[in-house]
Amino acid sequence: MIIAIPTQTNEGRSAPLSLHYGHSPYFAVYNSETNELAFITKPAHSQHHGGGCAPVEDLQAAGAQKVICKGLGQGAYARLQAAGLSVECVDGSITTLDDLIQALSGGTLQTLEDPALCSHHHGGGHDHDHGHHHHT
Repeated sequence: MIIAIPTQTNEGRSAPLSLHYGHSPYFAVYNSETNELAFITKPAHSQHHGGGCAPVEDLQAAGAQKVICKGLGQGAYARLQAAGLSVECVDGSITTLDDLIQALSGGTLQTLEDPALCSHHHGGGHDHDHGHHHHT
């Protein structure tokens, strides 16, 4: 299987995972059958749109069938699902690409199937209601 993983750098297996799919400057493309690893650099223009242009097409072109990430928004999730990619999120114990690959190959990777659990945009915006009552 070919898996796309958002990363903060493109320095091989030591690359730290990006905390948020939409803001990731790079994507690692890992082939679990051949153990090959490649990197896609996200087009610079897409970084100015709040992650709205996460490169689903690039991932498809690379043959990715799944995205494994630390977190993503509902919009990105919907786009990936629509493109036929499955999405899984990993917990805090996975911090680098190497952690992820080791867990994958060892069969110990714990993923959250429900991306709402790892989305930063869930819960109806409770965090954003605090600044609205200061009009005295």
